[in-house]
Amino acid sequence: MLKDLKTSALAEATQKPKRDANTINNWGKIAYRRKKNQTQERYLYRIAKNKPDNRTLALKAAGSLHFCNQKQIVEKVGNHYLPAGSWNCGKKYCAICSNKKRKKILRTFKEFFIENEKGKELLKNYDLAMFTITLQHSMNGLRSKPYYKELSTHFRNALKYGAFKKVIAGGFYNTEHTYTKNGHHIHRHALVLIPKNFDIYNNYQTIEEELRKQWKSRTGGSFQIDLRPLGYDAKNNTTTPRAGVMANLGANLLEVTKYITKRDDSGIIDWEIIKAVEQNSRSKFYGRFGILHRIKELNLNQEKENVEVKEEKGEFFTCDIYVKFKKQTNTKTLGRRKITYGSRKGIPVQKVEFIKGETIVTWRKEGIFYTAKNLMKFDNSPQARKQFQENTGIALFKWRLEKGDKLHQGYDVDAWKEKKRLLEDWNKKPNFIVPIQEIEQIEIFG
Repeated sequence: MLKDLKTSALAEATQKPKRDANTINNWGKIAYRRKKNQTQERYLYRIAKNKPDNRTLALKAAGSLHFCNQKQIVEKVGNHYLPAGSWNCGKKYCAICSNKKRKKILRTFKEFFIENEKGKELLKNYDLAMFTITLQHSMNGLRSKPYYKELSTHFRNALKYGAFKKVIAGGFYNTEHTYTKNGHHIHRHALVLIPKNFDIYNNYQTIEEELRKQWKSRTGGSFQIDLRPLGYDAKNNTTTPRAGVMANLGANLLEVTKYITKRDDSGIIDWEIIKAVEQNSRSKFYGRFGILHRIKELNLNQEKENVEVKEEKGEFFTCDIYVKFKKQTNTKTLGRRKITYGSRKGIPVQKVEFIKGETIVTWRKEGIFYTAKNLMKFDNSPQARKQFQENTGIALFKWRLEKGDKLHQGYDVDAWKEKKRLLEDWNKKPNFIVPIQEIEQIEIFG
């Protein structure tokens, strides 16, 4: 009977049911971020394999990305599943969770400054500016280790005195961490409020110099400070007038969310950064200060649940989602030109040559396909969300134990080759969406 069901599912799949744009768009974005996480997970697993001393920490990080990539809460809409929530690992190096945090920060500040009366009132008396601060990196190894606490202490104390206290009325900060051959580089980026009487749009360089002097004096040599009004164009070194910034505030606030942990050219975050973040997990990586500190509308931790789902009633399931998307090679033709290569009886001889553009490999939204497995009914209640989270946490713990045991016993090359072969075979299969009804039947009888 199971064989008949699977055959029926494959037969239905060849008809390629219509996919609405919303489904395609949602799963396409998730697929793109999951690909980054998969690359990062493989990198962390290699670290666990080659560095036994860091094995526990590396497997913890890899396992978090592994389960954040798979476990989903979905809503059944017609013949499709739409993502409604997930088990979020919350790691700063996770492509899915960092994007979720970026969107949350942007949404929170846009709602406060554009729609909330308190925010509108603040902008009558203050201007917004982007502020960057760090400590001098020493070549002698003085700060070769992560210095979250030292930077945080200096910044907190600086805000209490002198130019910092006079100029910076409050703000919101986020942390950026990079790693080079010279060691760790930790920056604090902040959206700050500057009193209007300082005229930040015309005097930002003078104000920046005052802040640098105080910072250098306080830290014993560090002068790395950058202050720019919101809407500043670094490429052209131009400043948008206040009226222009306020008129297009939503777009300008995008600058608040652009500071995240950076990946290298291959899309990987260095192990030293991940290790530092895990070992300093109790350090504050973002927060509010000054007059923004007690504004409850800007509290990013109001929602204590790690799983965000829609509140309206619907048909929900928990499942493992597998997403694939096609790649398409597009060659652009820039145009054509006439080339003269001689003459015949005084008449120029010409030929037309087509000029080809660069070859661009892109993924197209209409080429996305997904499969949902291990479907289980989900009642979308606080108790169900809590149980879902606990079950995933247990599964993560078991995954780490299993992977740790395998690495401890020695790496099995033959098993790795077999797994790789099976994955290649799966990728060769035709892309399709298995109808929901058939999946449910396969899982029930399987």
